[in-house]
Amino acid sequence: MLNKAALDKSKEIAAEGIASWSAANWMESEYPYLTRKEAEAIGKNFVKKASPFVAGASYLYGTQENHERFKSPYNAFRADAYDTLPITFGVLGTAVGVAWIGSAGTVIGPLAGITTAVSVELEKQKWEEKEQNQQNKSDIEEKGGAMK
Repeated sequence: MLNKAALDKSKEIAAEGIASWSAANWMESEYPYLTRKEAEAIGKNFVKKASPFVAGASYLYGTQENHERFKSPYNAFRADAYDTLPITFGVLGTAVGVAWIGSAGTVIGPLAGITTAVSVELEKQKWEEKEQNQQNKSDIEEKGGAMK
């Protein structure tokens, strides 16, 4: 499960970002009698309500991928846990960056999240290679045993 603080922060970011702007544009085009301010308020509210479902669906999709990718349940569950790290470090990086250097510190969060995401993927690739090597080794041992 996603860290509650990370999920809350991701809701705020999504509500203030492109999704709410797009929703406001859609509301404005569908309901021309709305003012821009009203459309933006409805868009932000819509995104705030929908973001936990989007975050949950995204996480569940990643979980499914991990369990298809890894034969070992241990590696699959470990990959699930690692998948929560980029958003956690992104949110913490933003909080620490803002506390240290003000609004310019908001750059630290995305950089921390991206760096962590790359590191997580590299770690998953190592686990996948290790599993493949173990599988190849056991296949060779089975064939060797069958030939004797």
